[in-house]
Amino acid sequence: METLSWEYQWRLMRADGFMDAVGGKDCLTSSSEALVKLRAREAIDSFFFFFSRFYFYQVPAFLQTASMRFSAPITALAALASTATANIVNLGSAVSYGVVAGSAGITSAGLTVVTGNVGTTAMTISGFGPGIVTGTQNLGNSAGILAFTDGSLAYAQAKGITPFTDISTLNDLTGKTVYPGVYGSATSISLTGQLFLDAKGNASATWVFQMGTALLINLGSSIVLTNGAKPCNVFWQVGSSATIEVGTAFQGNVLAYGGVAVKTSASVKGLLYAKTQSVTLQGNAVTRQTC
Repeated sequence: METLSWEYQWRLMRADGFMDAVGGKDCLTSSSEALVKLRAREAIDSFFFFFSRFYFYQVPAFLQTASMRFSAPITALAALASTATANIVNLGSAVSYGVVAGSAGITSAGLTVVTGNVGTTAMTISGFGPGIVTGTQNLGNSAGILAFTDGSLAYAQAKGITPFTDISTLNDLTGKTVYPGVYGSATSISLTGQLFLDAKGNASATWVFQMGTALLINLGSSIVLTNGAKPCNVFWQVGSSATIEVGTAFQGNVLAYGGVAVKTSASVKGLLYAKTQSVTLQGNAVTRQTC
């Protein structure tokens, strides 16, 4: 069976939805290779080309309301969204920070190195030194308050995006290859091994992972970016608190409503933001990312 281009597949999917109303046959299938293959009779094809000019240019509304099948190896339903989601979460001034927290503050044990600025609305932080901040420590000043405010706005922005794919029943992302898009879970998201984020050659490709409760990155887990993916374009919007366990290699910006706990020797490429609780570090390497 011929594999169609993504653009053509989405167009036919739209046309097929209308053909069902007039007796057309459902022809959407999924595979573990994340390739959508369509069987379209001449009637469906003809129907599509007649209405394509009107319906295809309503893609944003369509992507938010389409009912699509999701298989266990994430099938990149948002592959088309790799352009549409670029730069949809704006960190503002927080982009130059490795760690930002509110009045609950920031604590570190051991030799933590934060490459970038550190900001909090509190007047002090704990554990620096022996911890090291290569940038500026903005503690309770206007710059620290602005970074916290911008982080809060970014959290709201990431939370407010309509997800393209519901992954509530998946929970553990271990072993999955995920293409750019917005992925939502009503509960938690966890990782117990490797997660691969594949940009498919698009340096602006963006991922937003939304979760209603916790983010748990378990012992020794890692996030691997491939084909041009950048950690600055990965956002983890966490409804409660985030825990990054011992020895993990984490990538992306954590925007947590509660707290962020990073355990011994874990590394983070991205921003750690905690809205209502503290950020706690234990001998970590935290490196801010810019695109």
